[in-house]
Amino acid sequence: MSNPVRKLREALGWNRVKFAAAIGKSHQRVQNYEDGAKLPVKVAETIRQLARQYDLEHLLDDLEKAEPVKISAMPHRKYQRWHDLLDEVLAGGDQKAAAMVEDYLNVLLGSMREKKRRVRKKRVAASDR
Repeated sequence: MSNPVRKLREALGWNRVKFAAAIGKSHQRVQNYEDGAKLPVKVAETIRQLARQYDLEHLLDDLEKAEPVKISAMPHRKYQRWHDLLDEVLAGGDQKAAAMVEDYLNVLLGSMREKKRRVRKKRVAASDR
């Protein structure tokens, strides 16, 4: 049985990058879904809407049988809201909003990495004394 996400993407004639943009995810995430990763509820809904838009709902029969689950990769429940917000922005299909989120996250990640680098540098300097 072929993966319903792959079936839809191929029926549309789209590569993973174009399909990913349409559902607000990365092409790597699309590949994960095609390889069998479970779909978050909002992503499954977005994919169903896309199929309806192109009259390809019949390709998602297998998707209906799969039990969509929310990704709970965050170790603490308090971060689930952040995850849900990010998922909503990405699933919204607004590429400008998604790019802004990515830029902000990259700035935050860069800042965190710089802070870790400074801490390590201080530790090395302290151990050299």
